[in-house]
Amino acid sequence: MHAWLVLALALAVVGLFDLAAGGRSGRGMLTAGLLISLLSKPVLLFALPMLFLIRQTRKASLIAIVVYALVSLACVLISPLNPESVGFKREIALFFDPAYVREYMNFYNNRFVLTPEMKDNVIHWLNLVAQSDFYWDHVQIFSLSAFLNGIVGVNLPAVAYKLPLLVALLTSLCVPLVRDDAKQMTAAMWSVVLLSLSFFLSYNTVWEYQFTAIIPVLLGVVLWDQGMEKGAARWLVALGALIALPSLYFLFGEKITVGEFAWMRSTRVLPTCALYLMVVYKLWHDCLWPSFVARRAAAAV
Repeated sequence: MHAWLVLALALAVVGLFDLAAGGRSGRGMLTAGLLISLLSKPVLLFALPMLFLIRQTRKASLIAIVVYALVSLACVLISPLNPESVGFKREIALFFDPAYVREYMNFYNNRFVLTPEMKDNVIHWLNLVAQSDFYWDHVQIFSLSAFLNGIVGVNLPAVAYKLPLLVALLTSLCVPLVRDDAKQMTAAMWSVVLLSLSFFLSYNTVWEYQFTAIIPVLLGVVLWDQGMEKGAARWLVALGALIALPSLYFLFGEKITVGEFAWMRSTRVLPTCALYLMVVYKLWHDCLWPSFVARRAAAAV
């Protein structure tokens, strides 16, 4: 499953770069990346509003949505593809009962035991609800919430961890306002990177191995964005290398203290936070703000 996510992110980033350069294969790569993400782990779900608003990516996003919808409906409505179905009426009822979904359909809360409803293919969508505010202090979970909650000793308000996603989503909705097509595609690429990084900061159940998905994204932007300053590229590579280093498990014994937990998680969480802030700065400084200034100057003439 994780390998598909890595492929999806890489295809989406490279596809947008190809579109920015005027290439012909970018739409196909973007469509494939979106579809693979939707069918595996929907990290790119929040990029769809921006991509649908942009003329050059509208067709690619629409194709991905239509194909995904058809495949999903087939996997729910066709009995051989959904042999553990609990029935159409019950499936619809689950969508209107988020409290029940959070209470009884969380894979981790159920101690890895699948209920009949969790064996139905609708769990593919309901997982987003079931695990939305779930927090688990597991040794292999390296999310921002696990890092900060572990340090302070209490669970901070869940809404605080949604701020990186909210900032990334609102920023992405500014990208369609960029007039120049090449700059708009470059901004869209950086916005996809930002939305991808927000997954590691806003989602609670981020396993350590999932951070490997950041590496191909960073390599893509460093290799393809010819206008990037060398200093910024070096920082991106350095932070990516830090994330790729082995974790610090080997330094500690079987009984790990709170402080040791924090040290281990810091090698993934802190570089990701730094990457997130760098991408926010680059997106606004190089792409969005200059475009807004140019629009204002043109309007004033």
